[in-house]
Amino acid sequence: MKLYILLMFVCAVSIAIAQEPLQVISDYLMEQTRGNVTVVQPEALRERLKHKKDTSEVVEGTHETSAVGYRIQVFSDNNQRTAKSNAQVRERNIATQFPELKVYLLYKSPTWRVRVGDFKTRGEAEQIMHEIKSAFPAYANEMTVVVDRINLPEK
Repeated sequence: MKLYILLMFVCAVSIAIAQEPLQVISDYLMEQTRGNVTVVQPEALRERLKHKKDTSEVVEGTHETSAVGYRIQVFSDNNQRTAKSNAQVRERNIATQFPELKVYLLYKSPTWRVRVGDFKTRGEAEQIMHEIKSAFPAYANEMTVVVDRINLPEK
């Protein structure tokens, strides 16, 4: 008998809930704000959402330029325990040995990477990669030239 009463109660509640109309968020906002919605967001988020032009030419009024080019990847790992510290060690070692090269420590979850240089041609990148391999033979097996977005020198 108790089971029958419980079953009847659950059915009654289900029917009552099913009869209430679902409200869509846009309808709720229109009703509450009379069609005027204000979005509050941090300045940093607004900047990240801006679309940048995909160009290798200088944008007037700025000194930032970039293009598709090549970098030397000297490290890539996704081990949660060791990847970050290993990447930082390699970044420091290469930056110390080759101060004229820009070294990039990159993290895109879950992978840490270290990339070196901004090269317009694959040949330039391979030449420098050979020098880095000579200086750091322990890193040689992991090194490769990759296509990447590079920073061009200011004009």
